[in-house]
Amino acid sequence: SFLVAESIRLGIREAGFAPGGQPWPLSVSIGGVAFNGPTTYHHMFQVADRHLYKAKSNGRDQVSFESPRNVLLDDVSSTFH
Repeated sequence: SFLVAESIRLGIREAGFAPGGQPWPLSVSIGGVAFNGPTTYHHMFQVADRHLYKAKSNGRDQVSFESPRNVLLDDVSSTFH
């Protein structure tokens, strides 16, 4: 979950992308959610989307993720960069 998203972020950041020989740095912002118990696709999508925009607004090239532990702590979430 978070580790997979962070691995994707780092892989994209470290990828060599040089169209026409011109190097262009790549980055990705990822919003995610892990859940424990009953939920709906709509709710998961809303939470992940909120975290995507949080990652972008915090400077991009980040993973912002909500886990069940975060939900139990009054919706406290973590953003990792």
